[in-house]
Order: sequence, then structure tokens, then C-alpha cells
Amino acid sequence: MVRAAPSGATAAATQITADTPFGPEDDQFHRSPDDNPYWAETTWWSFNIPERKIGGWLHGQFNTNRDTVTWRVYVWDPRGAEQSDLRYFRMATDVPVTDPAPDLRDITIPGGGFSVKMIRPLRDYEIEFEDSADAAGWAPLNHGWLLQDGRFELLDKSASRMKNYRDPLTGWSSHMQVDLVDVRGRTLGAEGIAASHICERGGGSTALMRWDLGSEIGWGEDQDIWHPKHFARMRDALQAVR
Repeated sequence: MVRAAPSGATAAATQITADTPFGPEDDQFHRSPDDNPYWAETTWWSFNIPERKIGGWLHGQFNTNRDTVTWRVYVWDPRGAEQSDLRYFRMATDVPVTDPAPDLRDITIPGGGFSVKMIRPLRDYEIEFEDSADAAGWAPLNHGWLLQDGRFELLDKSASRMKNYRDPLTGWSSHMQVDLVDVRGRTLGAEGIAASHICERGGGSTALMRWDLGSEIGWGEDQDIWHPKHFARMRDALQAVR
């Protein structure tokens, strides 16, 4: 969990006058001047841990004319600046905002995003984020479809998850569990066993998977492709644990 709140200010500094450039209403969403689909409003927060040389950002971009939000959370330190080298990175793009009247002063960004709660206008806020989908080895499923009873539907990425068991020698997937929920609420739980692999450029593999679907058996692929440098770090970590 990340919890952050800007430090307080003196009472005099919080007084709002005619010359103050911002007012309490600016803690809320602003009306778009037109119907431009690219009109965006952001909520952005940063934190740091100086003794560990760690910096962090929580950033949400609301395209209010499209009723969507793209959010990202990342943490970095001296070991690298590229996305594959960050201590932590998670991002969700164009998540539907279904609340008919979202309030930026008290909001939890949909799709597993962070929350913002105003404590004192223009001064104090509480920001929280918890990545519960990586807890106990589970990870989010950000994209996919469910074919059931002859019908394809897009997965609900806020409710679908997977757990991947890896071979510590190769780093490749050996066994997977998935809990799937589509946008219509249909569910499917399945287990997959890797039967064979192909690896290109040292960055993960594509595996032929045998899936146990309860009363049926299915075959398909797990395309587990990584940046080679990131994959090497993950494999080194697996071997160190072993």
C-alpha cells in the first residue's frame, strides 16, 4: 500500500482571497469547453524515500468526454530508468468510468487504481494504492476474451486474474491457474500445463498449453514474452530463491 499526504500549511497560507489563483472548486473536475474526445484532466501525486533514493508517481488521466481514465503507478531507484528496470510499474489504459457523477475530491480510480480523498481544500489529501491482484502470487489479466456457449466476450480485466508457476532453471511457464470473468459476468476457472516451448531472443517463451476445463480438455498457447533484460533479472531471482 502507498499512503501519501502533502504536509500541512499555516492557517494564513490557506486563506482564499480575490488574488488567489485557485479556489476549493478546483479540487473537483472542470467542465470541458467542448466535446473534444482528447480533453483530459489529471490527478498527479509524487512521493520519495530519500534514504533509499526511491521516487514514485501516481498519475491518473481522465478523458471525461469519453468517460474513460488511464492510470499508472510506478516506483524507481538508481538501478534503472527504463520501464523494464523500475522497482514497480502498473498501468491500465482507457478504463471505463461508470460513475455518473465522479467526484475528484473523493474517488477510487476504477480498474484497480489508486484513491484520492481531500482532507482540506487545496492543502491536504490522502492517497492510497494497494496492488491486491499480485498478492499471494496472483497477477491481473489485462486483455483477452472468453468463448463460452459459442459466444465471444471481452474479459473484465478488473476481475480476471492468473497465477503463473515457473521453472526456476529456465524461467518459463510450467503451470498456470486462471480465474476469468467476462464483461457479461460469465466465469471460468482453468488450469494449464505447459507441454512444449519456443523461445526467441532470450525474452520468455511461447508455450503449448494443455488446459483442464473441468469436464473438458483444451489446447492453446501462453505467449509469455518479456524484455530480455527484465526476463534475465526475473530468472536470476528464481534461481536465487532456489
